[in-house]
Amino acid sequence: MAVACAGGVGGVGWSWWSAPAEAPYRFLSKEEAAFCVALASALYPPGGEPALGGQDVGADRFVDAVMGSMPEFQQHGLKLLMHAMDNGAKLSDLRSFRVLERDRAEQLVWSWLEAPLAEQRSAVQSLVLLVGMAYTTHPEIAPFFSRWSGCGYGL
Repeated sequence: MAVACAGGVGGVGWSWWSAPAEAPYRFLSKEEAAFCVALASALYPPGGEPALGGQDVGADRFVDAVMGSMPEFQQHGLKLLMHAMDNGAKLSDLRSFRVLERDRAEQLVWSWLEAPLAEQRSAVQSLVLLVGMAYTTHPEIAPFFSRWSGCGYGL
């Protein structure tokens, strides 16, 4: 029984690790890209100032482009993390993160960022950082940040 469980977990992990890229992406599958957009949407809801929401900044394309500068091992690790987070939502919501309503996805992200395990918090923070870069450097968003820093924001 233990061998079968370990084999099953290993097989799932391998499928996440080696998920092939799908057009129009060079490194991401469509599920991984949808996860990036859902994460950006949860972190940066539309409205307010700036009004543009995270779902509209191309976080999927940004992450895909950044992955092109990563060693292959890190690319695969990032893909594994995306799948783990996306499917981890099934433990509490019985659905993948990428299909949750934005408010529920936001609650879930904050719970992950407050997790008791530092390793879990750090893993989530790494994807939050990537998606945050996609949001803050978007041409419609960057001017709001340029007053604090010219680096990357057009000053």
